[in-house]
Amino acid sequence: MNAVRKELNEIDPAIIVYGEGWTAGESLLPDGERALKANMKALDTGIAAFSDDIRDGIKGSVFEAKEAGFISGREGMEETIKFGIVASTKHSQIDYSRVNYSSAPWAAEPTQTITYASAHDNLTLWDKLALSCPKDSEEDRIKMNLLSGAIVFTSQGTPFFQAGEEFLRSKPLDETGTAFDENSYQSPDSINSLKWNRKAEYQEVYDYYKGLIAFRKEHSALRMTKTSDIQENLAFLTGLDPNVVGYTIEHSPNGEHAEALCVIFNANKASATVKIPAGNWNVYVKGNQAGTRILDTVSGGEVTLESISAMVLVKEEETKETISTAEIEADRQGNHTEAGKEGKTGSNIDLLI
Repeated sequence: MNAVRKELNEIDPAIIVYGEGWTAGESLLPDGERALKANMKALDTGIAAFSDDIRDGIKGSVFEAKEAGFISGREGMEETIKFGIVASTKHSQIDYSRVNYSSAPWAAEPTQTITYASAHDNLTLWDKLALSCPKDSEEDRIKMNLLSGAIVFTSQGTPFFQAGEEFLRSKPLDETGTAFDENSYQSPDSINSLKWNRKAEYQEVYDYYKGLIAFRKEHSALRMTKTSDIQENLAFLTGLDPNVVGYTIEHSPNGEHAEALCVIFNANKASATVKIPAGNWNVYVKGNQAGTRILDTVSGGEVTLESISAMVLVKEEETKETISTAEIEADRQGNHTEAGKEGKTGSNIDLLI
């Protein structure tokens, strides 16, 4: 794999190389020579592996359909989410004994981690939530889906998601809503096709994902390539309630134009009040809205998050105009086709059909 990476660098260093950091069975290679999660530090930093830690930390095990994860209220997942935020690297504020699968950091640099919650294998994220949270309302499950997206797109590493997650892709086996195809590689188009009508049905979810992607592209601090930069500039908030995780990025690393970022996740079914560093903060992600325009402004001290939601705040020198809810809705109604005109969603974002 290192030889492959070296040859590809001669063609284009921007080519992304990643794979599953585990075997599907026995291998003839000795353990120490396998391109596994456990051996990532011996691989070129331009080779990445999927993080099953953050995947199952977010939504629950892919092998246990009814198991919940952080977004669906499972307790004790905070350290796993923090591990995902730093892209499987070493950070002094993480208790690795409480991370779900990895008792130690396995990535030498954040570029070696694929941060994700959904892919072609297993249940879609929406179907997983249907089976693991059968008593929750659709409204709450949508909020869980949004929270998952917020975690993926504000974490270090390379974000990755299954095509259609942004409009709650589902693969039902019948009309009961209780049975879903979790291994559809040989299923017909009736199962695997993208149901584009869901984009209109769940337009707010689509817009939220679109906003998250735009925000990530706007802030290079979310795309650090060196573990040392993460260690020196990213600090987790302390004294938080259970099922709440937050962090700040200060000192404008990796060419970041803002003075600081503050990201908070609340997986509780009640609102959460969180203390944040003093100063004037602009809110860009809140409730079911996300993007590059200011939704609100707060002046340090503390903020209150809605139930099952994320909040992202930016401390910046320049003054920007706050956008109203009415303006957001007007923009949504008038620009449903805008994403299709934009082409690429930005570098180092992977979408798998």
